[in-house]
Amino acid sequence: MKKLINLIFSMMCITTLFTVTFSSCSDDDENRAYESVQIVGVKVNNELYTPSSVSAAETTVLIPAGVDLSKAKLQLLVINGTANFVNDQEYDARKPLDLTLNGFDGTTVQTKLRIQSPPKLVSFIIEGMTVPNSDIHTGEESLIVQVPEETDLTALKVTMEYINGTIMDFQNGVTLDYTNPRSFKIKGIDEETIYTYEFIITTEKVGPASIKAMTINGIETDYVLTDDKNVAVPYIPALMDFTSVNVELTAGFGNKIDESFTGQGLNLMNGNNKVSIKGSNGVTTEFTIGIPQISAEPVFKKTMQN
Repeated sequence: MKKLINLIFSMMCITTLFTVTFSSCSDDDENRAYESVQIVGVKVNNELYTPSSVSAAETTVLIPAGVDLSKAKLQLLVINGTANFVNDQEYDARKPLDLTLNGFDGTTVQTKLRIQSPPKLVSFIIEGMTVPNSDIHTGEESLIVQVPEETDLTALKVTMEYINGTIMDFQNGVTLDYTNPRSFKIKGIDEETIYTYEFIITTEKVGPASIKAMTINGIETDYVLTDDKNVAVPYIPALMDFTSVNVELTAGFGNKIDESFTGQGLNLMNGNNKVSIKGSNGVTTEFTIGIPQISAEPVFKKTMQN
């Protein structure tokens, strides 16, 4: 890799030398500083990932949950320098790897490479009940399980198993009350990272992101219709100036509305206001708020007698 980087750099200098300005590799720039050496990509089992965070002390790469890192085939992509690392070999990457980066500017950096594969649920059992996989919804920070409507949530025995982590504060097979949300923590496979999960067992319908209702300038919609292009049209029982309104959304059970959506001062007449919502199935959907329609339901009724 060192030869390849040196070759690329040499070609850049040669190409720039013959530009009109003669600037990049001219005598005037002989002493210019290089950018810092750093890791810009890691191949894990032939899949390329870019770092989720980079600092002088550590480069972190996040990969899908549940990947076996005990024998991971790794390749590093380093710019502005080289690393004391042999590519295309198997490494035990469950804990951070110590690396030395040597910059073309003469600097030497002692750093760590942390490859994170979060815990993955591989088994979930409620005693005396069959729970299909389609009703078990795992997210980055949540575990939501849908059970039949007649289920008594006050006394359930749950047993679950994760790989790439150790459950810290939950005991399998113990009767617990799941009327309200619970939580638990898992220590990651690096034995340093702590993952916290909201844990919900519910009789309500769980699944993809949805908009159940809207409140526009304090008036609640009668209903919201969403088409196959995720355009959510509010039907409201009152006429108002929709060019500058405040909108509150009620999403589906277990959904999370993107925090960047404030709903303040929206012009709903342009039909182009966007909001992203993550469903309890872990999938994020972008919705467009359509132009409001007046509800067919009358505001009040009066029976006329002859």
